[in-house]
Amino acid sequence: MSGTKDDSPLPGCSEQHSQDNRQTSAVAEAIEQIPKKKKRVGFNSVTVYYFDREQGSTCIPSNGGCTLGMSAHHSEAVMFSIDEHAIESYRLDGTQQSKNAKTYKPYEVKQRRSILKMAGVQVNPGEEVECNSIRDSRDNCGCDCQDFCDPDTCSCIQSGINCQVDYPNFPCSCSKENCQNPAGRLESDHDDIRAQVCHTLKGMKKNDN
Repeated sequence: MSGTKDDSPLPGCSEQHSQDNRQTSAVAEAIEQIPKKKKRVGFNSVTVYYFDREQGSTCIPSNGGCTLGMSAHHSEAVMFSIDEHAIESYRLDGTQQSKNAKTYKPYEVKQRRSILKMAGVQVNPGEEVECNSIRDSRDNCGCDCQDFCDPDTCSCIQSGINCQVDYPNFPCSCSKENCQNPAGRLESDHDDIRAQVCHTLKGMKKNDN
């Protein structure tokens, strides 16, 4: 049976397609207007690891006294909820030790010994000799070229290291203009250091609040 194919749309079909397209566009626009949630990392607990106090040797105090350290492995681990951890942090901030840490003041000689004794640590008196030797070596460093660095006599040049000035004439006494060290010369900018310290402290106080 032959005949022509009728491709004409059925009555009302075009109107239905147009209506569906309008509805689809309206839904898409509504979805785009929904505010997208920012991706954030959330925490519901805090695990605190506690370490026993020990007489350490990794940090030698410049103002004298024995070293303070902690054991290599934790002795206890406690899991807190976020609220419990906030309470625990507030409790610790009330101790004298935490107050000293907040103001970044080094412990005095007697305080260091007292902290170790309170933790049940038997203080090793032989450590004092080694600590004093290290403290002396901190002062006996740098070149003493007196303004001009002579390659034949400058200890820094002969050692292949740069000259360094933390504050005037220490540890190196050469000047910026006359230092001839091929390895260079580093000089601390105390204004930048103070600005960085203030910036860090402000950030820490902001986080505490």
